[in-house]
Amino acid sequence: MTTLWNDAKRQAVRDTLLQFSRQGVAAFLDAHAGETFYAFAYDCNLEYGEVNLCLNTEQGFQTALGELQAMYAEYRDNADAIRQVRYNTGDWDCQCFDTVYVLNEEELAELSACLDEGNTDAWFAFLDDLAQVCRQALLAFTHTPEYERITKTDDFVCYVIDHEQDVADALATAIRHPNETQT
Repeated sequence: MTTLWNDAKRQAVRDTLLQFSRQGVAAFLDAHAGETFYAFAYDCNLEYGEVNLCLNTEQGFQTALGELQAMYAEYRDNADAIRQVRYNTGDWDCQCFDTVYVLNEEELAELSACLDEGNTDAWFAFLDDLAQVCRQALLAFTHTPEYERITKTDDFVCYVIDHEQDVADALATAIRHPNETQT
């Protein structure tokens, strides 16, 4: 595909995400003292190298669910629909409270050139690898003082979800509190 996406770049992206997560979550928690969270996610748009930090509270979930239940019957008794709302970062109160781009425009242009060459397999392999790097950074983040500062529910979970990815697929690789990886 390209020599740009190599072990050194993977490590640089992991390091960038870890530092970004530590700083972003610390600042967020300073502004949201006393709140308890049930989930933390990297909400990604990997095609653009974008990673957003997201947290949600049970109260935020109940509010979003209540609004949907008032409008649509499927959210009243469909466990899958309710789970979708619970873990869909687009429905969260604290969605995208901080954003980082782990690849610059030149890097993205070089990496996406494979699409222009018709090499979609290489492009999707890169996106899968970038998602894995994000999961590695997230796992490293779970071993930091900033992660420990998050007041968590007993069922707290953190995960990486790409734009338009199915919630169930993202949760399949989630990290469960306290630092127990689900495979």
